[in-house]
Amino acid sequence: MNLVDRCIEFCTSLDPDFSRALRGSTLDQIAELTRAMGRPPSAVHLAFLERMGEDTGALKLGLYATSPREMIERRPDMLEDIPEGVEPFAVPIGDDEEDIFLLGGDDPEVVRHDGAPLDDEGRLDLSRTEPVAGSLSELICLPVLNARLATRLPLQAMYTERELRPDTLARCRWLAGLFGFEPYWFSNAHTFAGKRGSLILVAKQAPEFYLSVGLAGSDEADWGVVSRTLQRELELDPYR
Repeated sequence: MNLVDRCIEFCTSLDPDFSRALRGSTLDQIAELTRAMGRPPSAVHLAFLERMGEDTGALKLGLYATSPREMIERRPDMLEDIPEGVEPFAVPIGDDEEDIFLLGGDDPEVVRHDGAPLDDEGRLDLSRTEPVAGSLSELICLPVLNARLATRLPLQAMYTERELRPDTLARCRWLAGLFGFEPYWFSNAHTFAGKRGSLILVAKQAPEFYLSVGLAGSDEADWGVVSRTLQRELELDPYR
């Protein structure tokens, strides 16, 4: 089972209709993208295109299209200048001008920028990109987890750290481990998603960004203990 199939299996376990709403790109459409880029899509991007390229179903990406044909029609110049290790993933179909890219690897990080900004050595200049998700699997799975499970629990809280600290997510992972949270498999360097009993904890912190934390549950006592501890130990304030 490849990464995209695993994501679809996870999402379908929460939403039985998830996989039925998906529509992949055709071989001809993928071949057109290959010609436009001058190289074939990576294995993980190819798997995504084959299963979800034309319609991502319940996974809402806003005013963005992942279709090869949309990318070719809307951003032909960008496709010609993509450096190695970077994949064009989605292009805006509204007023937004930022493209979305995958940064290589088996479960690539997802970022966005207007075109693919390069440094003096011809590599993608990450300092000029904005993080979208810590991984492709997070991009697919976390919204479904939130929509189909976390947001349906009666107790909800969102927090953000008071001061920017580079290690707050690592400290949050440590606390989650002490509390016995089991991480979901799509957790990554920038995101922790975990479950303990009825509690669901999601914490995100990309480099140079403030930590954000969401905690949902149905057991008021359990939820309260974890919530108060996170606020105290990580110096969090309610998100407003």
